[in-house]
Amino acid sequence: MSNVRFGIIAEDKTDCAALDVLIRRLAESVNLPIRGPKYRSGNGCGSIKRKAKAWVKELLDSGCDAIVIVHDLDRNKVTNQLNDEDELRESLDKIATPEGVPRLICIPIEEFEAWFFACAKVMRAISGSDKHVSRSPHAIAKPKERLISLSCGTNKKPRFSTNDNAKYARILDLEDCARLCPAFRELRGFVTGFALE
Repeated sequence: MSNVRFGIIAEDKTDCAALDVLIRRLAESVNLPIRGPKYRSGNGCGSIKRKAKAWVKELLDSGCDAIVIVHDLDRNKVTNQLNDEDELRESLDKIATPEGVPRLICIPIEEFEAWFFACAKVMRAISGSDKHVSRSPHAIAKPKERLISLSCGTNKKPRFSTNDNAKYARILDLEDCARLCPAFRELRGFVTGFALE
């Protein structure tokens, strides 16, 4: 299938902007012509569960051919343990899409920003060093807060902001991220799979 348009549903606009960049790069990596992705986002994960059905319809009505729903696997506020991934996937699986419309439910462990820990180039841009690259980015607790902390210079002012997610997505090593981050590997397989159709 060529000239695919992906509809992205994510927690906030910064995630959507970064996912737009990543989907374009993944498509380009297999010479898959796509039309610019469209997206809907809310203010956190609660919005996705409440509004996703309407957003799916809006995205399909606006010409999207496939839907990507990205929802972080958050921590329980009481126990500080990660929530149950299977339970979250089952809940998101109930978001209806018409028969024949390809859909991916992508669940980054804890936060989308954990993917940045897979790439030396991104870590150098954020922290000034690649010594914080991780072989298990999905195991990093509170990755967003960790990136903010690592980005603080001598003046203690953080250089990292989620507003820059798209900038970091442009330099993210796609191979390393796919090798180290299961949710990103699923996203890559979903997007590049359209080149085989």
